Amino acid sequence: MMPKANPARLAELAAVIKRDSANLKALLEAGHLYLAEQKLEEAAQVTIKALSLDPESAEGHAHVAVLLM
Repeated sequence: MMPKANPARLAELAAVIKRDSANLKALLEAGHLYLAEQKLEEAAQVTIKALSLDPESAEGHAHVAVLLM
C-alpha cells in the first residue's frame, strides 16, 4: 500500500537529507512520499542514494520495483 502524499512531511525530510545525506531512514521515507506524489525522478534519486548506503535494503529494492512498473 502506497502512502498518501504529504508535502509538509516531504519538506521536513528534504531538510533532514540536506543536513545528513546518509540518513537512510529519511531517504527511504522520502522515496515513499515522492512515489505517492508521482515524482518519479526524485523518488529514483533518493532510492539510488539509499541503496548506495545499504545495498541490501528490501525497502529500497521495493521502490525500484515500483519505479519500473
